[in-house]
Amino acid sequence: MTSVQQQQARLVEVKALNPEVRHYVFESLSGPVFQFHPGQYVCLSKSFNGTEIQRFYSVASPPDGTSFFAVCCNPVRDSSPFGEYLRRMQPGEILTYAGPAGNFRLQQPLRESVFIAHGTGITPIRSMLHHLLQASNPPSVPLMLLYGARNPKWLFYEDEFRQLEEQHRNFRFWPTLSRPVNGWEGRQGYVQAHLEAVLKGRETEIDFYMCGRPAMVGEVCRRLRQAGFDESALIYEKYG
Repeated sequence: MTSVQQQQARLVEVKALNPEVRHYVFESLSGPVFQFHPGQYVCLSKSFNGTEIQRFYSVASPPDGTSFFAVCCNPVRDSSPFGEYLRRMQPGEILTYAGPAGNFRLQQPLRESVFIAHGTGITPIRSMLHHLLQASNPPSVPLMLLYGARNPKWLFYEDEFRQLEEQHRNFRFWPTLSRPVNGWEGRQGYVQAHLEAVLKGRETEIDFYMCGRPAMVGEVCRRLRQAGFDESALIYEKYG
């Protein structure tokens, strides 16, 4: 992204999603509209003692015709000065960004789609699903989200997805926990353990959008290929 012009953004809001992960809302200072495709990322950067540090984060919000955009990240696990800066950053502060960029996008024409994510890998998929389901004329094709996390604290934006499921008959939300707590009545285990149930009764004319750690994405892709799905139907972004 070195050829992309750097711009400035002001932090508008920060919200803790759990003790480590935070949701940041920025306002681009470069114009009235921040234009991007759902699924793309931005590069946030700042200089520390003359050294610029960059971090790449998927946009968590849908394009809405405004200058605002959101990212979701874990600054606690970033031991660099940039991570420390994000942990302490307050509304009103300004940093540099470049982008948007990236090819993790919705396919056209849109067809039946299954979205698979783990942890903060939900970030670009949140952008995609809100873009589709909050449109003035939402699509009627079946959409499904299979979302895995360690425990409820790592199941980000859960209430939003449950609300979308209530509002849209063509959207299903399947959360699953690898370390379920007492009282959890949902699915258990890793996301790949539920692929057979996801695929049951389905034809192969489906697109799969995956985002998460390389091991998860790789295993899901392997199983989908074995099930007969074409490579063009596997759209993914790997984190970490």
